[in-house]
Amino acid sequence: MSAGADDFRRVTLVVLMGVCGCGKSTVGPLLARQLGGEFVEGDTLHSEHNKLKMAGGTPLTDEDREPWLAAVAAHAAERAQRHRVVVLSCSALKAKYRAQLRRGVEARAGASAPRLVWVWLQCSQAELSRRLSARAHEFLSGDALLESQLRALEVDEQLEAVDAEAPAPSVVASIVALLARDAR
Repeated sequence: MSAGADDFRRVTLVVLMGVCGCGKSTVGPLLARQLGGEFVEGDTLHSEHNKLKMAGGTPLTDEDREPWLAAVAAHAAERAQRHRVVVLSCSALKAKYRAQLRRGVEARAGASAPRLVWVWLQCSQAELSRRLSARAHEFLSGDALLESQLRALEVDEQLEAVDAEAPAPSVVASIVALLARDAR
């Protein structure tokens, strides 16, 4: 039996987070389709400045990320007003970025704020490097960017870790199972 948007009592925003190459953009649309929700690709909301910086292999600063996180929160909150389930891909590497996203979504959605579920797509550095070397991305490049993201990653108790080295359909099944468990 597959889960769908009607299986959720409350509007749910599933944030797929993690470093570049962990599978957010691959798993996200599959998960949204499985759940009958909408997928939002957080990277599309980066400014041209941020995209150029990342394309050059320069890590973003907190100041670079602040307007992007505000845009992601606004977009996700707007989508959650229209859909029972929204799946968002967003690196959200630091706890303070996740807190900013949460505050932004809650401020925009008010009393109808969605339940947020943070899913950390966990991969080994070797697998991440392999994936990144095998793909062309609009603006993300290089092991230097990966290394900086791995250094920035902060893991805490609010994250639901999922083994993202498995094939994408298995990753989706794992996420659906944890959402079903948490919805009870």
